[in-house]
Amino acid sequence: MRFSSWGLFVAASIAGLPAAASASSNLPRGPWRLFQLFEPVPGLQRGVDVWALESDLDRTAKKTATTIAITTLVFNQDEQSGELRKTSYYTSEYNCSTGQSRTVRFRETLNGKTLKEDETAKEWAPIMPHSFGARVLPFICDGTSFGDLKRASSADEALAIERNMDREFNKARAVDEEGANSN
Repeated sequence: MRFSSWGLFVAASIAGLPAAASASSNLPRGPWRLFQLFEPVPGLQRGVDVWALESDLDRTAKKTATTIAITTLVFNQDEQSGELRKTSYYTSEYNCSTGQSRTVRFRETLNGKTLKEDETAKEWAPIMPHSFGARVLPFICDGTSFGDLKRASSADEALAIERNMDREFNKARAVDEEGANSN
């Protein structure tokens, strides 16, 4: 996944938004469900991939729940080479009644080693349109089915899916650029 300024904004939004994960130092294993986020502008774009832990999404409507925790997985990799720079896990809490979220934990890893970890709960913040929080609320608050979201059984499989999507996007972009240059 490439990290444009918008991608960094989304990652920061995830980090600044709700999250709550287990106190265990073990990393979640999956399965994961893919949420793809796009800028609300026309044109060809790859988007930003955010993987949500399936077990956190698997619930019935919880409109009366105070908070619901979701753990997400984000890969920072070079769009062209696929080189993995780091893997980030965010646990956020979402409040269905107020439409707010906060990050309660994040971990950055590379090759199984923790690079950075923080369990300081952030302040509650409104969920912004076009963000992961806005996309996930119907699933966790209303019990919307997530069966049509791409599924990966592990973080390794999620990374392989992202790398394949990057290859396909790069092919499409090359064709698009060839067409633009021939005019």
